[in-house]
Amino acid sequence: MKRMKKIFASIFLSAAVLVSGALSIAASATNVKDVKIDCKDAKKASTWGKSLSVPKDTFNIARITEDTQIIVTFEYEDPTQAESAATSPVGLALQSFSDPDNALADEKGSVWAEVKPTTYDESSAIFYYQDILRAYASKDFGKIDYLHIIAPSAAVVKCTSVTITDCNDKAPETTTITTAAEESAAEETTAAQTTTETVQTTVQKDNASSSDNTGSSPIFLIIGIVSGIVLAVAVVIIIMNKKSSKAFDVSTGEFVSKKKLSKKKK
Repeated sequence: MKRMKKIFASIFLSAAVLVSGALSIAASATNVKDVKIDCKDAKKASTWGKSLSVPKDTFNIARITEDTQIIVTFEYEDPTQAESAATSPVGLALQSFSDPDNALADEKGSVWAEVKPTTYDESSAIFYYQDILRAYASKDFGKIDYLHIIAPSAAVVKCTSVTITDCNDKAPETTTITTAAEESAAEETTAAQTTTETVQTTVQKDNASSSDNTGSSPIFLIIGIVSGIVLAVAVVIIIMNKKSSKAFDVSTGEFVSKKKLSKKKK
C-alpha cells in the first residue's frame, strides 16, 4: 500500500510539472511587450510642426492594448522656455488616408486626430490608451497610417525617445470595408477578375483557419497531457490489482491465484 502511495505521488507530481509547463506555453502566446521607436530622424519643430513621423510599416498602432502608455521624451532648443510653458510642448497626431467611416474623416476619407498628454513635465509627456481612443473616436486603429510626434506650441522642441508599452506582438486582423466607388468598379470587372477574387478570398479563409489552429495548440497540448496522465494512472492501478490478487507458489515456482493457493494448502 505504501508503495502504491509513492507511485501515485510521483505521477501527480509529474502531472503538475507538465501542466504548469503547458500553461506557461499558452500564456506566452498572449504576452505583451514594450516597443522603443528609433528617433534618429527626429528634428526640431514648433507651431504644430512634426518632430518625428512613424509610418505604419515601422509600428502599427493597432498593436496597442488598454494598458498601453506612449511615453515621449523631448528637449527644448531654449531650456528657459520650459519655465513659461502653459501646456505640453509635444503631442501626438494620428493620421489616416483611408478611414471614411470615422467621425472625424473629411470628404476624402482622411483623418487627422491630435492627442494631448495626460501628464507631462519639462522633458517628457505620457499619453494613455484612453487619450488615443478619445482623440481618434474609434477603436479601429488598424487604419492609422502615421503616428506623428508634433510640437503644438511656439516652443522649439525635439523628440529624443518614444516608448510604447504593453503592445501585442501583432496587430489584430481587420475587416476591409468596400466603399460605394469600389462597389461600382467591381460591377464592371470581368469574369476572370471575379474568379481571381474568389480564389484570393478562399486563400485568406484558409490562412485564418490555420492561424486559429495555431492559437489553440496550447489547449490541445494540455488536454493531451492530462489524458496521458489519466491513462498512466489507470495502467498502474490495473497492474497493482493483478499483483495483489496473486501469490508465489513455492512448489511450482510461479505466481498463482491466492484462492487456488489457499485451496491447495487445505
